[in-house]
Amino acid sequence: MLGLGALLGTVASAVGAAKAGQAQRKGINQAMDTQRESLQELEPWQQAGEEALGAWSEKVMAGPGKFEESEEYKFIRGEGEKAIKRGASTSAGFGTGAMGKSLIRYGQRIASTYYDKFQDRYLKSLAPYQALAGAGERAIGQRTNIRDRMAGLQQDKGQSKANVWATGANAVRGGISDVTTLSNLGGNRTPIGGTPPINPNVRTFQGGYDPTRLSIAGRR
Repeated sequence: MLGLGALLGTVASAVGAAKAGQAQRKGINQAMDTQRESLQELEPWQQAGEEALGAWSEKVMAGPGKFEESEEYKFIRGEGEKAIKRGASTSAGFGTGAMGKSLIRYGQRIASTYYDKFQDRYLKSLAPYQALAGAGERAIGQRTNIRDRMAGLQQDKGQSKANVWATGANAVRGGISDVTTLSNLGGNRTPIGGTPPINPNVRTFQGGYDPTRLSIAGRR
C-alpha cells in the first residue's frame, strides 16, 4: 500500500503541475490576444502617418511656390502709394527724390509683410501633415513595444511548458525512487499481525517449543 500511495502522490503532483501550467498558458494567451487587438487598432494610424509623411516630404521639397500678388496686396499697395503722392503734392515734394524714396520704402515694407503672410500660410499648410506623421511615428513605436511584449509572452509560454515537463519528470523520478526503495525494503518489513519473512541468507533457528517434552527442542 505504501508503494501505491507513493505512486498516486507522484501522479497527483504531475497532474497538478500540468493544470498550473495550463492556467498560466491560458492567461498568457489572453494577454497575447489583447496585444494583437492593440496592434490592429494602431495599424491605421501607422498607415496614415506614413502617407502623411510622404505628402509632407513632397511639399517641403516643392517649397512654398512662387509669390503672386493677390488682389488684396495690389489694392493696399495702390492705396498706400496714392497716400504718399498726395502728401508729397501738398508739401511741394511731388515728383522729388524724397517722394520716390518713400514709395520704394513703402513698397518694400508692404511686399515683405505680404510675403511673410505667404510663407506663413505655406508653413501652416504643412502642420496637419506633420501632426499626422507624428501620430504615425508614435504608433510605430507603440507597435514595436507591443511586439516586444508579445515576444516576451511567447517566451514565458515556452518556459511554462518546460517547467511543466521538468516538474512532471522530477515527480515521476521521485515516485519511482520511492517505490523502488519501498520495494527493496519489502523483504524486511513485518506486516501487522503477521510473521517475519524468512530470509534465505540467515540460518534458521533449530529449536522450538515441544509440548510433549516440556523442554526446548534440540536440547541435550
